[in-house]
Amino acid sequence: MRLDQLISWIRRSISLRLAIILAVVVGLTVPSAVLVPYYLNTLESAARQKNIEDHNRLVDILSVILSEPLWQITPEIANISS
Repeated sequence: MRLDQLISWIRRSISLRLAIILAVVVGLTVPSAVLVPYYLNTLESAARQKNIEDHNRLVDILSVILSEPLWQITPEIANISS
């Protein structure tokens, strides 16, 4: 009997405007609560993958550059001739 009284009280106290506002708030909050974490996880995964790709590309570039010594000093270059 108390549940019927509660439902009756809710129906009497909620106006149409409040019901629409509640429906909009709940309708926006529930999908946002589900989609925002999924979207953030997707962004984080994409950022990690891009970071790994950039790292591998830089490793490849540096391995080519550093395969030669920075200074190639030969005895001919080191001799000072006037």
